[in-house]
Amino acid sequence: MFLLITPAHNEVDQVDDLLNCMRASTLQPDHWLIVDDNSTDGTGDRFRKSGSNLKFLKVYRMEQIDKYMEFHISKVLQTGLDVLGNLLKQADYIGFLDADIRFGPNYWKILVESLTINPYLGIVSGVLCSRNKQGILAIEHYQRLDTPRGGLRLIKGDCYLEIGGVERSRAWDAIMNVNARLKGWKTSIIQNIYVESTRPTDSRYNIKIGSFSRGQRAWHLHQPIWQVLIRACAKLMRGNFSQAFYYINGYIRAWWNKGERFPDKDIRHYYRVERTLEWIHSLWFHIERGQNPSRIISVKEIDKSQIFC
Repeated sequence: MFLLITPAHNEVDQVDDLLNCMRASTLQPDHWLIVDDNSTDGTGDRFRKSGSNLKFLKVYRMEQIDKYMEFHISKVLQTGLDVLGNLLKQADYIGFLDADIRFGPNYWKILVESLTINPYLGIVSGVLCSRNKQGILAIEHYQRLDTPRGGLRLIKGDCYLEIGGVERSRAWDAIMNVNARLKGWKTSIIQNIYVESTRPTDSRYNIKIGSFSRGQRAWHLHQPIWQVLIRACAKLMRGNFSQAFYYINGYIRAWWNKGERFPDKDIRHYYRVERTLEWIHSLWFHIERGQNPSRIISVKEIDKSQIFC
């Protein structure tokens, strides 16, 4: 059984294209739950009307109002998972799909095949692409090979049950990846399959809000200050002064205000110790020109036919 969840807040302009992608998919979910996150533009009604011929589609409206950039998205997903209830115990695969993702006919089929072939592989996704300021479709920056993306991922049912699903967090997808690896599962981006996001990452928010939130997220995940400073320096070297400033500011503000940190000690150990070792190993692989399992996927232009083939 294949279950799929899509959180949607004021996404009415995204609905029809997303439904067209699903209609063209060679593998369709047994149940596709749209969690209408208190939309005011008729998103839920649009899904019901335009997707009325998809018998596996269901829309659930969530009335709770919260700050989207904090813990809200994890709450939305948890609500959707609660609605699916006992179906989760029967699921072979559980997918998470953002409304602004466009995928080709074989996307979900390839992800399922990847999980099936490798019994140790627990979470996968394709490579996320979007259009840059020049309108050119390209792979987005800073995608680690062993870090599947959040809103285009598929997780094996056994892996999902073992790690306890989606936890309340500022970074539900990162926590899920780490929990899976701590339980002995492998996580990976499948490099030869691409999706397009109609909105580049963080494009909903201005630089100040997006970078500030990422700093708060770093604090929440127990990332040490030296890691934050290195990332900020990297932003500065690329000329992204505002990003660097608000990123550090978000981290410091969270520290000063004693912001909530993820309570799991194993997650804290990972970000403070294991993540540091990964950085060291990545540097060593770079020096030795070896195949780094945690390497960043190279940015390159992508033809749309590579997505919708």
